[in-house]
Amino acid sequence: MILSNFTLLVVEDDLNTQKYLKEVLESEVKEYISAYDGKEGLKLFLEKKPDIILADIIMPELCGLKMINEIKKVNPRQNVLIISAKSEKETLLEAIELGVDSFIIKPLNLSLLLEKLNKTAKEIQHRNRNDILKEIEIKKLQKLAHYDPLTNLPNRTFFEQRMKEVISSSKRNGTFFALFFVDLDNFKNINDTFGHTIGDKILKHTAKNLKSILREEDFVARISGDEFCVIIEHNEEHIFLESIAKKIINAVSIPLKVGLNSIKTTCSIGICKSTDTKSSNIEDLFNLSDKAMYVSKKLGKNRYTFGHL
Repeated sequence: MILSNFTLLVVEDDLNTQKYLKEVLESEVKEYISAYDGKEGLKLFLEKKPDIILADIIMPELCGLKMINEIKKVNPRQNVLIISAKSEKETLLEAIELGVDSFIIKPLNLSLLLEKLNKTAKEIQHRNRNDILKEIEIKKLQKLAHYDPLTNLPNRTFFEQRMKEVISSSKRNGTFFALFFVDLDNFKNINDTFGHTIGDKILKHTAKNLKSILREEDFVARISGDEFCVIIEHNEEHIFLESIAKKIINAVSIPLKVGLNSIKTTCSIGICKSTDTKSSNIEDLFNLSDKAMYVSKKLGKNRYTFGHL
């Protein structure tokens, strides 16, 4: 039965009823938890986080309705079923207002009790399935909003978000970072000669190769067309950044075999070190690395240049 996948907390002060419920329900559920008053029931709810609660209304210490009210404050979606005597019908309206799922009149009818418990279990299962589907959909939307669909690299939106985090961390911890602006050389000629389909393969090939030579903590994004940005944190040594630039140039120049053709690309790089500028504005840092990249273009391409202010 579906009920076997769920935990059940039974809150009932009558010992005979509690004994009966345990006998008939313990084997039906994943875990059976007992409480003999509302105060103990609330404590066990906080500790065990049961899927379903089956509770009496009239109990010592803390009545069922007050217990449910406290439970709903913690988890408004908690599933609760009420056991009530016919004489307690005037309190059922209050129970409904608290959001109870159902109620079972005493003396208890086992078939009806199991039917309502299984119905509640199915509702939880359906809700959980919907929650999972919603979570998957949200993740898909987040990916669409933050990742480039062609290369699967972070896009410009994600890049700007990451830059804000890096700048904030740099100020807070007194650390440094460097921004690399990478632009493929003569990419328009590739598109014009081989077509956009091959051009897209080149971009995917470049993204894959860039990721392969960078550390796990480094950040690489495709910000537009044939332009990529790389953020290197916690190491601003000139010689280290030069080694990264050389690795990027080598990675980009790895030929892509397309049929009988072997297409090789090169790139021009502009590097902005956070210590070389007083600005902590993303646009200023971006423009500085962009200008340095254009210097690399003018000097003959397939090289790197450090930008300064």
